[in-house]
Amino acid sequence: MNAQPITNLSDASPDVVNIMITSLEIIKSTSGSYSVTGAILNNSTENVDHIMVNVTLFDDKNDEQKVINRFVSGPFKIYPPNAIERFSFIIDSGKYDSYKAEAFADRVK
Repeated sequence: MNAQPITNLSDASPDVVNIMITSLEIIKSTSGSYSVTGAILNNSTENVDHIMVNVTLFDDKNDEQKVINRFVSGPFKIYPPNAIERFSFIIDSGKYDSYKAEAFADRVK
């Protein structure tokens, strides 16, 4: 599956911090579902929590087919600057040819 450039979610709220996806791999299994694995780096200068990954999947015509939003952080866990969180989740079957991914978290007050 081809990756489109990884982009950042625009800050809709001052409490949202864009963070970096340092690795991402989406692999189709023999059952037809997709395994999504990767790592996120808190590349901000602030403590964050509630890390979310958004993956948008596209068909061969670059039409959006599915949007997946997953919290990937541990419950009640705070991530200081430079902390890394690894994640893995499953997406149901479908025909996807490319994707775009972004990650963000809540600023700890």
